[in-house]
Amino acid sequence: MRAVLIVLVAVATVHAQPAQSNRERVSEALQKIARLEQQLEYEQALVLADRTIAAGISTRDQLADLHLIAGRLAAGLDHPDIAQQHFAKLLALRPDTTLVVGTSPKLLAPFEAAKAAPHELVVAVTGGRLVVTRDDLHLVQGTRTRDNTLEAFDEHGNELAIAAAPVASPGQGGELRSRAWIPWAVASGATLIAGGLCAWRYSVAQDEWNRENDGMHDYSRLQTLEDRGQRWAIAADVGFGLAAATAVTAAILFATGSSSERVGVAITGTSAGLVAHF
Repeated sequence: MRAVLIVLVAVATVHAQPAQSNRERVSEALQKIARLEQQLEYEQALVLADRTIAAGISTRDQLADLHLIAGRLAAGLDHPDIAQQHFAKLLALRPDTTLVVGTSPKLLAPFEAAKAAPHELVVAVTGGRLVVTRDDLHLVQGTRTRDNTLEAFDEHGNELAIAAAPVASPGQGGELRSRAWIPWAVASGATLIAGGLCAWRYSVAQDEWNRENDGMHDYSRLQTLEDRGQRWAIAADVGFGLAAATAVTAAILFATGSSSERVGVAITGTSAGLVAHF
């Protein structure tokens, strides 16, 4: 019974410990690799370095450290080609890296070879996303957005470059929306006034026709007044129709913030209509 309690306490203690972050796991691996290197266990250290790189959880700085150590270990194990590959990736991530004076020629030769070969990595933020402008080693395999940060990553998922994701100004959308509907609102008001004037002229023509329709005036005069009144009535109808259509257009643009190119007014003969593309 006592043994069971001890086991349960041990299990509970393990589960109570907070999980390590990826950064902490890589830092722990780097410390272990450094200890193995000091103990001259180069092969084990290189295996652990490659395994940590393949885990795909390293930050840019941690990845640079891993390639530096892996290159140094590969050179010490007489694998200059592998060492040069690691040193090239190191220089892509950390171009100002130098080796200390007096470094063994076994390490210096692959490092200088990597430095002499093309190895630049340039990533810029364009249009709200990361764009690779130069990648001599073809390291970047994709980009992603995580925690409001733009990231470029390698074949394993390790971080190669980061930048803050651009945040749109809260007021920008409202400004565009207000400017889009204003011309349509003005047009609605103008056509409403024009329609009202035409309606007034129609009323004047109708009153004049009523006064002269007393059986004492010539028929041609009455016909002229009637024709004039009809023209003003048609003009008033068109004006009020345009006012209604442009008012609806202004309301749609104000409510949705859509571009005015997607909404328009169609005029055919004596009618007016709203045309919208959704």
